[in-house]
Amino acid sequence: MQGEGELVATAANVAATIAASFGRWHARWRGQGFAPVRANWLAAAQGIGTRMVARLADGEAAGRFAGIDARGRLILEEADGLRVLAAAEIVVA
Repeated sequence: MQGEGELVATAANVAATIAASFGRWHARWRGQGFAPVRANWLAAAQGIGTRMVARLADGEAAGRFAGIDARGRLILEEADGLRVLAAAEIVVA
């Protein structure tokens, strides 16, 4: 039962909320660059240090999730060092 002042989670309400949030972050990115978006994302990120496999067009890379770089690329900590990936299918190991 819906109480007074409560929002109903309809598809339209959810879509409007997501669109508004996206609009605010897009404007911030356009005005201030990627750094504040990256900082906020990293502050909320789950799984840093998690083992994963990145499936690439030419093979796989395995390691631990180390974050994202200043361009938004995934940073994978492999046994022999860090690897930066612009695109991959990620599987949590």
